[in-house]
Amino acid sequence: MKTSSYIILLSLFILACRQPHKPGVVKAAPITVKKQAVKSAGSDTLQSGVSPAVSRWFDSMVVVYNANTNNPLVRTAIADKNLKEEWLFDQELHADTANYYVYQVGHDVADTDGRRFVTDSWIYADTLKRMLFELQADEKLTDWRAVKP
Repeated sequence: MKTSSYIILLSLFILACRQPHKPGVVKAAPITVKKQAVKSAGSDTLQSGVSPAVSRWFDSMVVVYNANTNNPLVRTAIADKNLKEEWLFDQELHADTANYYVYQVGHDVADTDGRRFVTDSWIYADTLKRMLFELQADEKLTDWRAVKP
């Protein structure tokens, strides 16, 4: 009795595990990828794709922003001589009335967990009007007219 139950269970298990037959699977042709030569950036663009002319006016605006901002995080980081306040490109946004370069203003911190970038402020540079905006905690852009070129 036990052997017949084992045989029945084994045959049911084998039947349950059988793969169904896959109807007519056709293999696709292999895909070939063409390699193209990569152009160098040249002298008119930086690694981020931003032209040096944009970089020059923006860098001067951010230096003035760092010196005159009321943001307590940026002011504290600049006052600490051990920290170097930097700005990192994040993205480019296209709106109806403006194009923005979005940057993180912050500094590097090293501790037991390693080295990381701490963001003190988010700034938006309007490339059409050459104005700087600061992102507030309520996600509104504040016009920062003091750095208008």
